[in-house]
Amino acid sequence: MDLFANYVEFAKFCQLNKVIHNKTDRMDSTKMENSQWLAGIKRFFGRPFFSDPRTLLGLWLILGVVSALIKIHKCNNFLIFKYVFWHAWNQTSLYAQYPSEFFDSNHYGPFFSIIIASFYCIEKDITVACFIMIGTFVKLYGIVGLAFFFFSKHKVKFVAALIGWAVLFFVLPMAITSPEYIIDQYKEWHVSLAGKNMENMFSNMQNQSLLGLVRKISHVSTYSDLWLIVPGVLLFCYPYLRIRQYGNLAFRYAFLASVLMFVVLFSTGSESSTYIIALLGVALWYVTAPWKRSRWDVALLVFAFILTSMSPSDLFPAFIRKNYVQPYALKALPCVLIWFKLVYGMMTKDYSTPQNVSEEK
Repeated sequence: MDLFANYVEFAKFCQLNKVIHNKTDRMDSTKMENSQWLAGIKRFFGRPFFSDPRTLLGLWLILGVVSALIKIHKCNNFLIFKYVFWHAWNQTSLYAQYPSEFFDSNHYGPFFSIIIASFYCIEKDITVACFIMIGTFVKLYGIVGLAFFFFSKHKVKFVAALIGWAVLFFVLPMAITSPEYIIDQYKEWHVSLAGKNMENMFSNMQNQSLLGLVRKISHVSTYSDLWLIVPGVLLFCYPYLRIRQYGNLAFRYAFLASVLMFVVLFSTGSESSTYIIALLGVALWYVTAPWKRSRWDVALLVFAFILTSMSPSDLFPAFIRKNYVQPYALKALPCVLIWFKLVYGMMTKDYSTPQNVSEEK
């Protein structure tokens, strides 16, 4: 009996040992498959195509276009754009509430009633002045284009063109209605913007900016945004003092990137969709510098892609988006960090010659 019992125990031991070996073999096989899979991914993304800055910029733009095509028919802003012309044509208020057509209300200038378009700006003073005024009379954002005044080689001509285009665009909407109506609407536009600025202060969807980030995290409503805007303007303008850098294309690209981020970060009207402007600035910041990007730069770019670009999408955890990103304007954080880093570089670095070393360790 003892011999039989020992045989049974030995058989059980052999069976258990076989099971353990089988599991170990499967684990080793799984690890090898995972290692080969990861190595394949690394080889795929290690191709020169994925390290080309043009690829990054292209993917960035494609994502924006695809997102726009998906959202356009569901976008309340699109409905506002659609009806502005007809309200001007019928001489009804451009700034009243029309709940049967769209929610919220229009906050664009009367000039927007006759033109909705995107423009590509070329380096000609009169043309540049035209596009700056178009942007300004549409939604005031375009006024930051005046930042490029110092780069103009014909400043008097540039200023004269600005004044001429401003007068033309001011009166142009009067071609489809009466002068009295348009002047009244300009006054109403001012009142509308002032009221909207107050509404945006703690709005969940608006004020997704540096101003909103500080306001919503602090929960303080008594201070003026000028405490942030004035230092921001001083930082924005400081690189103008580096006149010797004006001739460097990379420096002018850096200024364009700064403008594109500044106009979003320092506006209470900034919302999620507005970051298509700021993210273009981020892309320019990354691909146009005349030095090799550091690991910190790559980390900031990835941070911006994840939090700023992807947070409004379904690929981002809804709980984090609804309870943290939107209520505290965290979408602005990566662009804030990048803008400060960009401005510091513009104040201290030489943009004249390409450098093969990293920007910083």
